[in-house]
Amino acid sequence: MSKRLPHERWSQSMLNNLLENQRAHHRKSREPRPVKQDVKNLLKSLKLLSKSKRKRISSLWQQVAREISPAIIDSTEVLSFRNGVLKIAVASSALLFELEHFHKNRIIAKLQSDSQHPIIKLVFELQRHA
Repeated sequence: MSKRLPHERWSQSMLNNLLENQRAHHRKSREPRPVKQDVKNLLKSLKLLSKSKRKRISSLWQQVAREISPAIIDSTEVLSFRNGVLKIAVASSALLFELEHFHKNRIIAKLQSDSQHPIIKLVFELQRHA
């Protein structure tokens, strides 16, 4: 009669208990990861990136608008920039018409020179007053 090795004598329930104990020990031995803090840091960095991107786009818009007419800067505001679409709020319908029909192509050409945030489309919207 051959001798059985210890692990061959163990029942299935004994093996399950051993595995569960090892898993529990493994879970206890690891330091918990501060996921909450990681998420906060990620959101904070994305917000900062978003703010810096918005600042850069606003600055670029002001530079281009100043070349056309300095008065445009006071009457317009960058609303958003997503997926290459820049939305500009315009204070009056007359200025909106002028920008849309007389200056849009030239503005797009100047804005497209910025390789970091390429402008594909330019949309002017009449600014709503509260």
